Amino acid sequence: TAPPPDAEPPRAAPRKLRPDEVRRALLVLLQHNMLEVGLSLEEDNPDNSFYYSLSVEGALSRMRFGKYVCRAGVLFGDEGSCIMEEVLVKGRCLRHQVLDAVVERLVEKKRDTILAEADEQAVREAEEAGVEEEEQESMRAAAAETAAASFDEAGERQRLQVSVATVWDSMVYRRYIAGVPELDEKQLAAQRKAKQRRESKRNIATGGTKRKAPEADG
Repeated sequence: TAPPPDAEPPRAAPRKLRPDEVRRALLVLLQHNMLEVGLSLEEDNPDNSFYYSLSVEGALSRMRFGKYVCRAGVLFGDEGSCIMEEVLVKGRCLRHQVLDAVVERLVEKKRDTILAEADEQAVREAEEAGVEEEEQESMRAAAAETAAASFDEAGERQRLQVSVATVWDSMVYRRYIAGVPELDEKQLAAQRKAKQRRESKRNIATGGTKRKAPEADG
């Protein structure tokens, strides 16, 4: 017999995720502070396996991201709102990465503002002079070219680098964002060596053999 018309369609069975998909999902959650990691110390867990759980508080806080950005803009200006948005979108990231992205974004915004103002001025002048449409387009193009040539992009970028860095330090000091000191090259090299030693010990403990990739047929 046919099912009733208001019956729900059968749901497909959930697809089992591959290990690499699970790993990528965990990394994304960890990147955005939505993952809690712990070490299982139960007696039936001799290998001391790790367990993962979703941070409900971190997930719910994403609903307030808009308020965070607006509040940062009120307290710290455009630089603050851009910094907050960059951190919220990318999650954990280095200071220089955030500052570079924010500076480029503000430089682009400044350039667009100058070009838009020059275009509006050209349109007003053309309307007051009563010129034809073709001549009006040429006036707008000339105004845009003049405005772009007069825009000191290097000077604006240098000014913003100082301004954005100052705002970042102020936001960290007032605990609007969590800042962690960046490591220098020597410290990063020491971390890489320690990681290699841990991986080497793990390989020795597990037999030190890795599955060989299948060779392609001639």
